[in-house]
Amino acid sequence: ELRGLLILSRLVTTLLKSLTIKSKLVHIFGDSQTVIGTMDATNRVLDIWYGNHVDEICAAMELWQSMGVKVNPIEHWPTETNIADL
Repeated sequence: ELRGLLILSRLVTTLLKSLTIKSKLVHIFGDSQTVIGTMDATNRVLDIWYGNHVDEICAAMELWQSMGVKVNPIEHWPTETNIADL
């Protein structure tokens, strides 16, 4: 799940840099409360691999904000209503 968010953050960064029509908002949904909770944690003690990925995702989101894009907090989309899990 964390890898999926990492790949998504890299994709969004590439798109925001490449699009001629600039986006004003990024809204991410996920179904892993663990990953979402980790991203929201301010004082985290993570192993190196996990922590490096979280840091890269956070840095990407900060980059988007510096580009003038509003970045909403990651929202939880429960499995029961998530079309990807059906």
